[in-house]
Amino acid sequence: MQIKYSRKIYTVEEAFDELESIFSDKQIELINVTNTDLIFHIKIPCRTSWYVDPDIEELSQNELKQLPEFYLLKESKHKIFLKTYFHYNALIAADRYEKVSGNKIGCIIHFDDHSDMMPIYKKREESFTYKEKIRNGELAIGNFITNYLIKNCIDIYHIQNSLSLGFCEDRFNYSIRENEVTIGDTQFEKIEIRKTKLLSNTYYRMDLNSFNNTEIEYENIWLDIDLDYFCNRFNRNSDWKEIKYFDKTLDELKLDIEIFLENIINWDWVKKVKVLTVASSPGFFPIEYMDYIETNLIIELQKVMGFGSI
Repeated sequence: MQIKYSRKIYTVEEAFDELESIFSDKQIELINVTNTDLIFHIKIPCRTSWYVDPDIEELSQNELKQLPEFYLLKESKHKIFLKTYFHYNALIAADRYEKVSGNKIGCIIHFDDHSDMMPIYKKREESFTYKEKIRNGELAIGNFITNYLIKNCIDIYHIQNSLSLGFCEDRFNYSIRENEVTIGDTQFEKIEIRKTKLLSNTYYRMDLNSFNNTEIEYENIWLDIDLDYFCNRFNRNSDWKEIKYFDKTLDELKLDIEIFLENIINWDWVKKVKVLTVASSPGFFPIEYMDYIETNLIIELQKVMGFGSI
């Protein structure tokens, strides 16, 4: 997707800042400068530098291209398990569950360092396939829950590590609001989550201790885990060495994983989990810990949920 900015109104830096705040999981390139305009290309990331994590440099160009759309899905008795790199692919599992079971998801339990409820920017006159939505920026890691809530307003429990730089407890009723906005020279429909005083579905943000004291009485639960819940070393920021978001040593991570799994075993609602999704989030969670995670978290999670190993 290309977006044009007028040089009479924007500097290159101002245009970049606006685009990066909107299309935060896309690679943004200035591809042409004319006497009057700045022309940018928004696309799926294909440079190792975009991911920030120095260990990503070991991946080939072909592997890099596959990261945004990769997922692995498993079904068992109307239960769905999915693991992915980019978190928006978790929507595939929720959609698959509803199609094969005929049931709706009752609530989302979302372990993540981010809410993933950012606005959607959609070209009103166009209709896209799922992959096209990823490639043109409409569907992003930061707004995939917003995408789900457009048609499925349900309660959301967002559990964030209390050690995270951005943690604070929160609770509010929400609704969906739509309005038109202009980005550069292009009109978009902006769809966003807004707080409301009306009786409606609720977003809860809390840490693990508070969540353990919460009664979960829903059927058909979607348990969604982003690995940056456990460690967000980079937050996809090139200044990560100066800005300490939420990092851990491997020993600290191991202890947190053990505590997490001990909690899961004791949660009564676990037997009602019908969708289990895990996102590794390269550029946020350190890739150097993935071998440990595969063996000691992902496989164990599937066993607890009755999925077996994959």
